[in-house]
Formats: sequence, structure tokens, C-alpha cells
Amino acid sequence: MMRRRALSAILLLSCCPFLAPAQRVRRAPANATIVAPPLAGVVVSFHGALKELSKKTILLATDDNQLVTLRRTSKTRFLDQSQQKIKADDIDLDDRVTIEAAEDNDLKLLARDPRGPRSPAA
Repeated sequence: MMRRRALSAILLLSCCPFLAPAQRVRRAPANATIVAPPLAGVVVSFHGALKELSKKTILLATDDNQLVTLRRTSKTRFLDQSQQKIKADDIDLDDRVTIEAAEDNDLKLLARDPRGPRSPAA
């Protein structure tokens, strides 16, 4: 009887090491990057001089001397001061403009509604 209990105890203890690894929690690697979702509905306005305008990007030198690159899409609209649609060609380089932008899914700025040309702030 004693022998049977000892054999059962040894058998039970020999099974425990196989159960322990299955209970471990997997952690993300230390160098993993956590990507935050875009801020839905948040629109930011940039004011400054237009430096470059291509079919895919808009480069703006802001009033505080920073260069901002914004992505241009088919949804990007160009409006004048009276909120009337204008063509992108109607805006000259170094014109003062205001651009509204939102964060895209890949966390890049997406130009939504550039307005230009505008008069300098008084």
C-alpha cells in the first residue's frame, strides 16, 4: 500500500513540469512598437506659406518656421476666402494659406481643406 502511494506521488510530480509551461503568459518583445489608433474627428489647422504643391503632397512653411508635409488625396478641396472651390493651380508658391488636416490611418497628416490665398494676419 505504501509502495502504491509513493509510486502515485512520483507519477503525479513527474506530470507537473509538463503543465507549468502551458500556464505561462506570453509577453510582447521589449523592442515591439505600440501603434495608437488615429484620433478620429480631430482636425488641426496649419497657417503659413505654401512651399510645394504636387499631386500627392503639400509642403507648408508654418508661421513658426516649421516645415509640414501633408498628404493630398482626391478628397482634398481648395477653397478661397469666400469658401468657393478653386483649382490647385490658382494658388501660387509662397501664398499664405490655411490648411485643415486630420490624422490618417497610418498616422500621417491628411490635407482635408486647404484654403488659400489669404491675407496676412493684421
